[in-house]
Amino acid sequence: KWLDGDNMEKRIILVLLIFAAFFINLKTNEVLASAEEKIDAFHLIKEYGYLTEMPLEEVISRRMSIHYGDEFSNETVPWELVTKVLWAAYGVSWRSRTIPSLTGYPILIYICNETAAYRFVPDNQSVTLWKEGDYRELSGGISAPFQLYIAYNSDICEDVNWANAESGCPIQNIYLIANALNLGTVCLGGPGIDRDLIHDELGLAENEIVLYKMPLGYPLPPNTNYQQLIPTTRPSSSELPEIKDSTISLDYALEVVYSSQEWSENPITKQQLSQILWASYGYSYYEDTAGGHPKRHRTVPSAGARYPMKIYAVNSSGVYEYIPELHTLITITDEDRRIGLAIATENLWASSAPLIIVLAWDDTNILSIPTTYIEVGLISQNIYLESSAVGLITDWGRADRNEEAVKTSLGLTKETNLHPVSIITLGHPSTYYHKIEWNAKIYPVEIETNSTIMNFDFNQMNRLFRFDILGPPGTFGQSNITISNNLLWGDFMLLINGNAQTNLMYNANSTHTSFYFNYVLSDQIIVQLQSEYVIPEFQVWSPLLILSISIFILFRLKKYRINRLTNNGEISR
Repeated sequence: KWLDGDNMEKRIILVLLIFAAFFINLKTNEVLASAEEKIDAFHLIKEYGYLTEMPLEEVISRRMSIHYGDEFSNETVPWELVTKVLWAAYGVSWRSRTIPSLTGYPILIYICNETAAYRFVPDNQSVTLWKEGDYRELSGGISAPFQLYIAYNSDICEDVNWANAESGCPIQNIYLIANALNLGTVCLGGPGIDRDLIHDELGLAENEIVLYKMPLGYPLPPNTNYQQLIPTTRPSSSELPEIKDSTISLDYALEVVYSSQEWSENPITKQQLSQILWASYGYSYYEDTAGGHPKRHRTVPSAGARYPMKIYAVNSSGVYEYIPELHTLITITDEDRRIGLAIATENLWASSAPLIIVLAWDDTNILSIPTTYIEVGLISQNIYLESSAVGLITDWGRADRNEEAVKTSLGLTKETNLHPVSIITLGHPSTYYHKIEWNAKIYPVEIETNSTIMNFDFNQMNRLFRFDILGPPGTFGQSNITISNNLLWGDFMLLINGNAQTNLMYNANSTHTSFYFNYVLSDQIIVQLQSEYVIPEFQVWSPLLILSISIFILFRLKKYRINRLTNNGEISR
């Protein structure tokens, strides 16, 4: 009956309990909302060593094929990781899909374990049961806990060569995400697999054509966790600066893959050119020490390790051939050939692109034409991913309709063994889009600028937006940031290189606020948009502390009441 008696005591107790409950509920909702969007990544990190924070360039450098002998452990790969691989390969992203497509996304992925075959459904990120039974050993190959079969829908893409090119994009993503998950894979194709057997045993439709097979599992030593890869010197030359790691992860790059031709006139920097060319066909900055002699892997695989592709860079100053072994450029011509190239490839939209990458294959060094076309997709996917890391937008197109016209436009008429196949355009966007996740909602942040925006980051706890602005030193720059009001708590302060801006111009409506500012570019400008309200750090023991204090006060009040009643003679000892 301790609640009987003094009304003041009851009021104090109720106020304390209500306050504690309100605070705990308020803060718990905020923490849960933040945790809800991160729990998948955190779970993967804790349980499976998923290297989600690894820079994209490091993942690209760690890429390798696992294919010598019995290379995979029998350890089961959790479905959580398998679905992560499938999403990265061909899933739906924030901007579009995790890969681009020229022919309408014709690729199909079937995944098999010891009990059944499943079909991946990208639209809702699910796998559906296709056929019961163990189909992993169809047509031999390399044993692993899971086997992925890559096929295409011939009703969507009738050209088998371009179906192979399209397949290269998800295949490259599978290589990269498997590496980040400390899994391993290899792409098996060519005459080594019986595609008709796989087709018939899986019971595929007539218009579904099998292309490749990819085992998936944990690599055995010495490849376990890729511990045999040792950092070494990074590619660089007098023509192309040393490769640098960005702050962009593979996950983020996959989320923002999309095709765009809305580029500005800003020129591509040497550092950006270096990063793009290296990602396309360069050499790793790791040495593989597993064999007798250390070796560097390439940024993409190649059938039979032939590497028949030639990479050309075309901009306003000329045409250049990329030499991967030296990470340098050789000048073909110092004339601007972009318009002629756009006409020859029947891609007139490409004529104004600041940079055009041309892919061509050398017929003296190929395994087969289809397995050569797959490299178009492998290379293109890496360029799409790396372009997001260096602040560029990308698009691609065919260049194999009139080979002689394309070679003439490039000044390569004497190269009779050369076959142009594709172009990839790059440029600075006029508007950068970044994704902020808050309370289980996605808010886009738009930055309109005549500069290059890189390393965008949002610190939820401190309500701090941060990004770097790059451009030619001494030039005049301007940027306009548009942010949802749901992300702005109270007044904000804009800092450029740590200095608060007092003449900031901004406009606001009921949903968004836009900040506009000018600057003179130096080598690098760091922009911070800082809220004056900072969310206090919330420890996991805070609710317990509040309840403990409430209970302590409660008992002190009870003791005080008993003493008071005793002193008044209302309770006898």
